[in-house]
Amino acid sequence: MQSARGVNLEQGEAITLRASAVTAAVAGATGTAVQINGERLAYTWILACTDVKTDAIDTLDVYIDTLFGTATWINCVHFTQIIGTDANDTAYFAVTVPANMLTTDAVTTDCAVGVARGVVGSQFRARWTMVDANADGNFTWSLTGYAL
Repeated sequence: MQSARGVNLEQGEAITLRASAVTAAVAGATGTAVQINGERLAYTWILACTDVKTDAIDTLDVYIDTLFGTATWINCVHFTQIIGTDANDTAYFAVTVPANMLTTDAVTTDCAVGVARGVVGSQFRARWTMVDANADGNFTWSLTGYAL
């Protein structure tokens, strides 16, 4: 069976929120949103760093946001922070599945580091902040997912 956008609902679907690329220091950046329209319910996300040539004082924070309505982005994942001395093959995963939350969070509040919320909207996007304290390095990373 196919969805309205031609997705075969009997199979899973690969999603790329950010292809592997170098990130220079940036106070905050947002990737291109990927529309899902409720066609999938369970998402497994992989943050994969392939080149970490920086210092212990350098950090990379990667988030996943999901869209409600036309303009309300809610943070649903804040991956474990990548430190400049982590291994080049550092990778983390997160799972987002609609869930009955037992607590409430402000829509504008990001998850704590290493936390994922059971929130799924109509689109997903990557967001990141990279701090390079002495301007001598970059992180190379990707953010991909698989939806069921």
